[in-house]
Amino acid sequence: MKYSMRKESVSTFFIALVGLLFLLTGCVSKEQPISVASEQASAQPSPTTVSSPAVQSSLPMERESSTILVELTDSGFSPAFITIKAGQTVKFENNGAAKRWPASDVHPVHSSYPGSGIRKCKTAASGSIFDACRGLDNGEAFAFTFNEKGTWHYHDHLDPGTKGTVTVE
Repeated sequence: MKYSMRKESVSTFFIALVGLLFLLTGCVSKEQPISVASEQASAQPSPTTVSSPAVQSSLPMERESSTILVELTDSGFSPAFITIKAGQTVKFENNGAAKRWPASDVHPVHSSYPGSGIRKCKTAASGSIFDACRGLDNGEAFAFTFNEKGTWHYHDHLDPGTKGTVTVE
């Protein structure tokens, strides 16, 4: 009888210790994750977390290392949900068969991201708005640097149901 009580106490102690270690290792991490999910934009899945090479590097960041790639595919944006730091650039590259036109929500005005708007596409301001201002062919890309913190939704102007989200910290 003494042996079985001692065995249960040791088991309980071991489980508590493992739980405590698990909590501590989760709370001590200093890496800043990039949230990534490749599900279609119409679903609202929980993002998967992967580490950003720009965050892991201890070397001075070069412009290219702070660029995050979002592929425009025939099935949507990949990844559709990302988290970046203010000042990072997102490169939207069309790797699908159809033309794609990444732009700030809300369709059709594209004015969700501050200072953006489809009416600015054919003006001198077109280079500073979150809008490709035209359909991109396969292999073409549009890059935009996010300086405003917040959660910014975007879509494909040529297929408005295709959506994505950039969270800028």
